[in-house]
Amino acid sequence: PEAGKELRSFPIVREKEKSSAYHVWSVALSPDGATLALTYQRADNTTSLVGAYAVRLFDVAKGTERHELSGHLYYVGAPSFSPDSKLVVTASPALSDFFQKQLKMLPNQVYVWDVKTGKRVPALPDGLPTGGVVAAFSPDGRTVALAPGVPFGGAAKLPDEAAMVRVYEVATWTLRAEF
Repeated sequence: PEAGKELRSFPIVREKEKSSAYHVWSVALSPDGATLALTYQRADNTTSLVGAYAVRLFDVAKGTERHELSGHLYYVGAPSFSPDSKLVVTASPALSDFFQKQLKMLPNQVYVWDVKTGKRVPALPDGLPTGGVVAAFSPDGRTVALAPGVPFGGAAKLPDEAAMVRVYEVATWTLRAEF
């Protein structure tokens, strides 16, 4: 390809959403180069919780959307693909105690998705029992580490138990270490 020439574009804003402006938070390319994950939110999102934050997976070769990964109530940090490109982890800060009670929801805001189907991994339908802003798979894909973020609706300082980097074993989604 010619240097500086656009090879592909991705329509991140759907036709029905064009009346609003959007901010892209992050993008990640799968290790096999086949899938692009993109996180964004509506720019005027000052009063809405549900539906304003999105994660979408795109087919790189076609430039088309594969799946929308829904369920996050707060901004989504950088998605992380497994080394084999079969899974992607999306993470948002956990919900604060107040919002858990008000929304009658678990604090969980870390989800693991099957890239092919766009569905949450069956072993974790409610996500990992934590929040986070950064996730990273180990090079062998056997573990994933999560770094925390300030809980949605929470104070600027994390409580000690929430300020932990957590490492999970992927085969069983068992917590293996906290730092």
